[in-house]
Amino acid sequence: MHVLRQAGTIAAGVAAALAIVQFLRSGYRRTIGRRWEMRRRLARLGTMAQLSFFTSVIGEPPALRRSVEWNQTRYTGMGKKALPARRRGHENVYVDPYFFVQALTDEDETVVAYSVTNRHRRFRPRFVSPGGSAIPKRTLFGREKFGYRPGIDVRLGRSYFSYVFSQPQ
Repeated sequence: MHVLRQAGTIAAGVAAALAIVQFLRSGYRRTIGRRWEMRRRLARLGTMAQLSFFTSVIGEPPALRRSVEWNQTRYTGMGKKALPARRRGHENVYVDPYFFVQALTDEDETVVAYSVTNRHRRFRPRFVSPGGSAIPKRTLFGREKFGYRPGIDVRLGRSYFSYVFSQPQ
């Protein structure tokens, strides 16, 4: 019976410690670590996702929403000519103290394009495009090793358009 009491005391102590750690972690993410947390969340965004995913990642519904039309080139198949097409959808703007996110969606609420603009000088997330190329590197002893160079590597608030578009596509 005495052993069960000690096990119960230990389990209660562990549960209390976990609750305190969770409380401190959530407090850090809401205050001091908010910029880091928002950088991590913005890295999850991408095209061909549903607008509800954007809302769940950013945490609030879009502040502005309006209907828009745009021109898009449609390709009919391999080796066939391109046809211009007119598309309809919505422009959704999310507002946060650190950034704006503008998401362009089609009729099915699928994100076709999005952009991120910073609002705070100390908020500078890094965006790396998928894909890239392998680059050879020499090690200290002359062995060849391959590194990775992403297609586009942009730091918001620091990178210039001339740097981004001078890179090989």
